[in-house]
Amino acid sequence: MSWWSSKLAYIGGLLGAYLVALLGHLLLAWYAKEQPQFLVEDKIISLWTADGGLHGFYAKEILAGHSIPFNSTTALGHLLAFLADKLHLDLDRVLFYAPGFLGSLIALPLVGIFWVWRKFWLGVAVGAIAGIAVNYYFRTHLGYCDTDMLIFPLFYLLLFSWIATLNRGLLWSLVGIGAIQLLLASYHSARPIVYGSLLFLTLYLFLLERKNPRAYFLALILYGAALPLPFPWSLLLALGLLGLGLWLERRSIDHRILMAIFLLGALGIGDYGWTKGYFKRIGDYLYKESHLSWSDKRGQEVQLEATLKTVFEARGISWEQLTLYGAGGTLPFLLGSIGLLLLARRERGGALLLFPYLIALLALKGGVRLTTFGVPAIVAGNLYLFYLLSHRFATKRWGIALFALPSLILFGYYLRLVDQYNRLLSPFFTRDQLQVIQKSLNDSKKGYILTWWDYGWPLWYYTNKRTLIDNGKHQWDNFVVARSLLSSDLAFVARFDRFAIEWFDRIYPWAVFPYLLKRYSYQELMAKLQRGELQMKKRNEIYYYFDDRILLRLPIIQRFAYLKGEKPEGFIWTDRVVAIDSQAKRITGRFVQIDLGKGLVSIQGKEYPFGYLILHDGTAWKAIGYRKLPYTIILYKKRYLIGTSGYLKSFFFRTFFFNDPGPYFTTLAYTKEAKVFKLK
Repeated sequence: MSWWSSKLAYIGGLLGAYLVALLGHLLLAWYAKEQPQFLVEDKIISLWTADGGLHGFYAKEILAGHSIPFNSTTALGHLLAFLADKLHLDLDRVLFYAPGFLGSLIALPLVGIFWVWRKFWLGVAVGAIAGIAVNYYFRTHLGYCDTDMLIFPLFYLLLFSWIATLNRGLLWSLVGIGAIQLLLASYHSARPIVYGSLLFLTLYLFLLERKNPRAYFLALILYGAALPLPFPWSLLLALGLLGLGLWLERRSIDHRILMAIFLLGALGIGDYGWTKGYFKRIGDYLYKESHLSWSDKRGQEVQLEATLKTVFEARGISWEQLTLYGAGGTLPFLLGSIGLLLLARRERGGALLLFPYLIALLALKGGVRLTTFGVPAIVAGNLYLFYLLSHRFATKRWGIALFALPSLILFGYYLRLVDQYNRLLSPFFTRDQLQVIQKSLNDSKKGYILTWWDYGWPLWYYTNKRTLIDNGKHQWDNFVVARSLLSSDLAFVARFDRFAIEWFDRIYPWAVFPYLLKRYSYQELMAKLQRGELQMKKRNEIYYYFDDRILLRLPIIQRFAYLKGEKPEGFIWTDRVVAIDSQAKRITGRFVQIDLGKGLVSIQGKEYPFGYLILHDGTAWKAIGYRKLPYTIILYKKRYLIGTSGYLKSFFFRTFFFNDPGPYFTTLAYTKEAKVFKLK
């Protein structure tokens, strides 16, 4: 094969792997176009998860001509605005499709890794299949316009630079320098990832490459790239270290001298990461705090539930969930693990792919989102195992089938998984909900929206209002929202919300509840608000937005409505309906069963009598009485079950279920899909 032919083959292989991965992502667009509720003016709704709302908000502001500083929080917004502007595309389209085009880039470093080992076409297969497999679960699917679509390609690009440098030469560390710089520039929480990666690289080099001078140069160069110097000084430092390494590599230097310098550098960068809390943040993610502490004006300790512990994707998972989300099932996970161990043993630098695999294992403690790091490595392990089997029987005519057949089966399996998962997805707001939002929350008045933090960033994008809590600021002020929603004293709710929002408007964007605790003791604050002794002049409108998504969060909201040591007014549980048997008069949920004939609810094998069953279709309702008990169960839209005692007269239950805002609030919208209220 000529030089030009070989280069064209490489380009074709890279492009082919990328396009296959991209087509796997685009399956969601094909499905979404068939769903009327997912379309507005024949365009697919842009946001399918909350995080894209933040970056879409920044992009919208930039395109409107507002000045938004460039930093690791706003970088993606700048990129989205640039793409929309230069490509003359609607921002909604960019938000929806960007994860497919950018997330599919993960195929390229995977191809590169196997190119280093002179197994280019194996790498093409790995890149294509892993590019589809990583789309499973939800970290890079269309509409998930978050930094994850950049993090995973850049993370594997960093791994590629390590392997290429060790095998092909020090110049390949340029790729690692670029990957680190881009990670730090585009992701606000990149430093724990970067410093954790360098820690693993340090351990790998010390254990397996102790006598390799190039390995020490690689580590020192990347240490320089990771130092928190203003741009471009860290880049210039890394390039200077690269130049020094290239010069010294041509000279005979005792590896023990380099080891000493390397150890000093490792200790220095490790100490910096420790003192700055980058390693602690990793520990906090694995071992989550149960409560946050603060001292009020009198010095009394105030403790509130910690948010991270309540986030689904941050909770520890089971072994079955690990194999499902990490590989699509137990068999591909086990085969991939075996293949990965063989890869680590046979290929120089192959052990570096154990790093993302180990991160995936940490999902058992740290939560499901960590599994995504390991997906490409596990796919690589599977295909490498198939490759070894095929190579073992290369002399047989059917030898190639030992690679081709299982690889095609794995490819089809992941396509099927992605298609099945796509059918479980929906935009964050559907068409009907967006119509309510556009009509009720986009007037010219300055105001704030009070709702649970999940809605924060999407409401930033779709409205011209601020929120008290959002997907990034959801710690102390969760208490304000939760206490308001579940309080039965509507006069207190009105005073508390007005007082908190008007103070928040003065100190925006900082948390208002800790600020108020500096001015008042907690007991004094609550007592004065109850008695109406704290008043604030109205400068902002206050809105409340709810839809069905909030129902399953009600038990969590109840936990945030009380400080540690306070006694709840009752209880709330929620469940999804699995089946309704009219003949047997039984409703089955995932965790509960309801006997409609006897008025009994079964939870974990124990039966409890309830007083009323409320049948609710989204706007209209009727109650069925069984006995005089405050325990009430609501069957909502035949999809959700909500059980409560003590909260039926709370602000949330009165407004959401009964459209009864009382004398202090007014209804702006009450439809089956969304409810909006306003403080008078």
